[in-house]
Amino acid sequence: MIEFHFLGTAAGVPTPKRNVTALGIRFPQQRNWVLIDCGEGTQHQLMQSELTLSRLNTIFLTHLHGDHCYGLPGILASRSLQGSGGEQTLTVIGPPGTKRLVETIIELTELNLSYPLQLIEFSTENWQRQHWDFSGFSVKPVELSHSIPSFAYRFTEAPRPGRFDVAKAKADGIPPGPIYQQLQQGKTVTLDDGRQVSGNHYIAAPPKPRQFVIGGDNDKPECLKTSLIDCDLLVHEATMTEEMRAAIQGHVSHSTASGIAQIAEKARLPNLVLTHFSARFMDQPHALQRVVDEARQYFSGQLFLANDFVQLHLDREGKLTQHLPSYTAHK
Repeated sequence: MIEFHFLGTAAGVPTPKRNVTALGIRFPQQRNWVLIDCGEGTQHQLMQSELTLSRLNTIFLTHLHGDHCYGLPGILASRSLQGSGGEQTLTVIGPPGTKRLVETIIELTELNLSYPLQLIEFSTENWQRQHWDFSGFSVKPVELSHSIPSFAYRFTEAPRPGRFDVAKAKADGIPPGPIYQQLQQGKTVTLDDGRQVSGNHYIAAPPKPRQFVIGGDNDKPECLKTSLIDCDLLVHEATMTEEMRAAIQGHVSHSTASGIAQIAEKARLPNLVLTHFSARFMDQPHALQRVVDEARQYFSGQLFLANDFVQLHLDREGKLTQHLPSYTAHK
């Protein structure tokens, strides 16, 4: 399973039930995890989750508005004060200004880190040449449209081998043992009865690599049109509904539920997760149901509305399911 831990799902300012944006992602058979955005209070949210700072190895910033990065000083400091980061490098990746932001925090607060820190900044001119490989995935930025440079991140899984069909091997009279390892490697082996068998005969076709996109703030969902091809999942802001946007005078640098739903449907996306909800919804009864209703007018796949502390799991076949950890039962 790929685990998506929603640590903050509010836009702009926190609400009593939602903190500002932060999303933890943990990969199969990996103890380390990555963080997408780091709004104010993220370290406190982590204290109520399964994720630990000592295993955080990469932070991706979609853009530098405060509700996506004001939690960074606390995360950097707490990882040192806990003494649990060890020698593992923490990498911070982000758009223009990322280095200056982090270096200023370190300098002005006299922050002495107990671990190596790597800062990677890309620009609106060179983002297409950027990619990073880790935890069996390749990650590429995707430029979005916002009031300041904003990006999404597209994760693509490395090719996985097909599964070895043990039942089929046994049915053909091949006894379990070291020979199975050779067959799993696609080798041709000679059995005790003289038969020659090829491992390729017992290996299923490789599964489709999982791919997903995590978006930053964006007022033009069409920016993701190409990046969503063959994807299993999109996590994207739906800050407001069309009705709410119409009531606001002037330009709004955010997407509506219908806007992102239409792009997801055109891409034949199987799973769409909406997040980053405006605090205006707090004053409107059943407003989030209107988000669902608006998105459902256009999107026919699986639709989820993110909530703080809820986990979503993406399995090997690209199916997304919701998981509510036991530690949220009291909320």
